[in-house]
Amino acid sequence: MAVLSKLAQQILAPVDENGIPRAISEQELGVWGTEVERLLAAIGAGEVDPADLPPTWAFASDAGAGTPNAIQATTVIPVTEAVLVVMNIAKTNGPGSVTVRFNGAAPDYIIKTNSGNDPAVGGVSAGTIVIGKVYGNTFRLLSDQASVAVLAEAEAALELVKEIRDEVIGSVPSVFSPNRAALKALQPAHTAFAYLTEGHRSGQFIWNSGDYSEAISEDPLEGVYVKSDTVSASAGAWVRVFSVASVAFWGAVGDGLSDDTDSIQAAIAWCELTGRSLYLPAPSQSYRTTDTLAIGKGVAIKGDGIVPYNGVPGGASENPRGLGSWIFADHTQNCFDIIPTTANGSGVHFKDFGVYRDRTIPPSGDFTPVDTGEEIHAENVELIIDNVCLLNPYTAVNFNGGGGRLVVKHLFGQPLQNGLIVDNAFDDIVVDKLHWWAYWSSADAVLNYTKHNARAISMGYAVDPIFSNIMVFGYYIGFDFFQGNAGADRHPTGRMIASNVDFNGVGYCIFVEPGVGPNAQFSNINCGGLPGFGGYAMNINGNSAYLVFNNLCIFDYLGSGGIFLTGTNNVVQINNLNSAATGSVLVCDGSSNLIQVTNQYAISLSGEKVVSSNGGRVWGYSGPGFDVDSKGVIRQWGSVDISNPTAGTYNTAAVNFPISFRTSVEKVSASMSGLPNPGSWSAGAGSPTLTGMQAVLSCSATFTGVAKIYWEAVGR
Repeated sequence: MAVLSKLAQQILAPVDENGIPRAISEQELGVWGTEVERLLAAIGAGEVDPADLPPTWAFASDAGAGTPNAIQATTVIPVTEAVLVVMNIAKTNGPGSVTVRFNGAAPDYIIKTNSGNDPAVGGVSAGTIVIGKVYGNTFRLLSDQASVAVLAEAEAALELVKEIRDEVIGSVPSVFSPNRAALKALQPAHTAFAYLTEGHRSGQFIWNSGDYSEAISEDPLEGVYVKSDTVSASAGAWVRVFSVASVAFWGAVGDGLSDDTDSIQAAIAWCELTGRSLYLPAPSQSYRTTDTLAIGKGVAIKGDGIVPYNGVPGGASENPRGLGSWIFADHTQNCFDIIPTTANGSGVHFKDFGVYRDRTIPPSGDFTPVDTGEEIHAENVELIIDNVCLLNPYTAVNFNGGGGRLVVKHLFGQPLQNGLIVDNAFDDIVVDKLHWWAYWSSADAVLNYTKHNARAISMGYAVDPIFSNIMVFGYYIGFDFFQGNAGADRHPTGRMIASNVDFNGVGYCIFVEPGVGPNAQFSNINCGGLPGFGGYAMNINGNSAYLVFNNLCIFDYLGSGGIFLTGTNNVVQINNLNSAATGSVLVCDGSSNLIQVTNQYAISLSGEKVVSSNGGRVWGYSGPGFDVDSKGVIRQWGSVDISNPTAGTYNTAAVNFPISFRTSVEKVSASMSGLPNPGSWSAGAGSPTLTGMQAVLSCSATFTGVAKIYWEAVGR
């Protein structure tokens, strides 16, 4: 009797596991056809009764990667409702429902007993073997409880399956090889199929004839191609049967202790050559690397996702790291260097995994992180980052674009010095769902460092970047615009769009470094400050910067200010301003600079509202303000309301200057609006002191309503 080593649906599938169109392998189809012919011949000769053929089955290996109530198991073939699954159990279940995930891919099937109930506590016990099938979103056991009797039945069934397997790996002889040395020693003339049982490298191999010299040389760690010791590479090789290339094929262990650098690097190199995706299955701990992982061509690296921390974050130390596909970068170099080695080196895709560093938080005193380079360094490449956690890097991502493009779909973590750096980017930059927060640690020492040193997003030269859904907590600077280095011109960021931005506990939400002239438009931006920080929500010291803000909210800048504009030829336009800064809301310094406000509301009344110095212009802001010119002359202005003025008398209102004059008040004046025509009225100012004056209104008829008096005072 013969058993098919691969299902027809796998061989004839029009697309691979990623939905990408694939060609049908004539070699795989030929092997499958031979196996079918032998099976039909055995049935025709009466050697096999069709009624005795078992349903399609699969061994599921539970190596303990999951939890007692969330099992993670792997199979050689895909698990469907047509497949009978024989699975060992690594850990005894506790209270609550129990799930199982096969081959690292959703969904998580809910385990039910044969009668449809949840297994009892301890009912799915370590060391037992269960048999079941997928029905909808459940994995239905063939028995109600794992018991001694059930275990005996399962073991008997397993032995039967093993007998069938051993009989029908093919009509040709087949063996199980404990390691690659044993596999290499086999005689292909007598054995065409072999199953390697070497730890994480385990899997089905088939002998393929042909010249495999180049394939073997390109796979030195023997993840997919294994050279025979009895036949030359030019005549054939042992070839792994698989659907998704896993780092385990090249020997990656994932116990957090073994050095997996060479294994992962070999896996990346092989996937670069073949165009296959590389799978990082969730390990028992993490994949430890001791050097930079280099990527020179297009490759996709995908894991099982990550949980940044377990339980509730907080405390004086680091948060307990959660489960998932983690890389432990145990060195002080970049974790990934993505630098194309050929002209077609684009197309790198990172998805569903995380990177972390080993850092120590002192029990007392200051915390200063060790410079461990950049988690992702990319140059001139098409890079997609999707659901990636960079837990506690010194620098998270440095994208030196060139002709490449950057797309971020979800990037999160707690960079300690630099979050995302973009420079020399001539093409698209699209960043959505970037979240820098205290995922690693909320210890006072750590947050004190990031609040006084860390930059969330640093923008040099970039053309048309788009940002959306940005959340940053506990950083020194939110957006930092620096002098880009794209050749001799050193261009700034141009035509940037940012929407739905939330900065919380950030020293400077927008910081334009001296001489830089970015062009950017922001919509729906919250600037939450650091109490007592002493700076401004925005510090713009640029040259020809043009920044537009739609729906700008500034809050919690206690003892600080809103926007400080200096430098030369800079323009800031604000439509809908909500400020709770207790310092100056708007400071415009320099005659070539302009702040223009439309629709202000909910302005805090404490502190100085508008400060204009050296001829700086603030338009459209109705709050009080003052200007100090280069000769020390102070000009102050504002408005005051007089309600229901009466005829035949002087109606007065007290005016308190935003700042006190130092030596003298040289001129006061007033004008007014709000009274109906016809009618005679006059407004004036009198009784000036160094700290205030009286606004005076006289009218010919009593008026019910509010008259607004606009006043101005000049002095020294």
